[in-house]
Amino acid sequence: MLAHQKITGKIDSYLSRFEVTSTQISILLLLVISENGFETPGSISRKLGLSNPTISNVIKTLNKKELVKKEVSEKDKRFCNICITSKGLIFLNEVMSEYHLKYERLLMNFTSEELKYLKHNSLKLFCSLDFF
Repeated sequence: MLAHQKITGKIDSYLSRFEVTSTQISILLLLVISENGFETPGSISRKLGLSNPTISNVIKTLNKKELVKKEVSEKDKRFCNICITSKGLIFLNEVMSEYHLKYERLLMNFTSEELKYLKHNSLKLFCSLDFF
């Protein structure tokens, strides 16, 4: 828990320079890796483990910043799909380029074998969090 708290604090401090939160970045990243090129608010909520109202508020903020756009679902007009905009992709690349450098420095004292296990165990932990 202490490591998590310190990492979260460092990440939030870094992201504050861009006037963005870690939840906003997580949504942008999720939209980039989405197989469909979009996500629904409900799918974002489930995948990130956050409440629907929280996701709704974050999407509104991202929409105001023109980093995402809402599109009415062709399958069901009652629902909307959330897509990342070109401005959102540019913004994400800007934020993530320096972010990756910071992570490289953070992990530079790990051997390649330790990094392999860290990646494996992190993914395993991520998948197991649904049962928490």
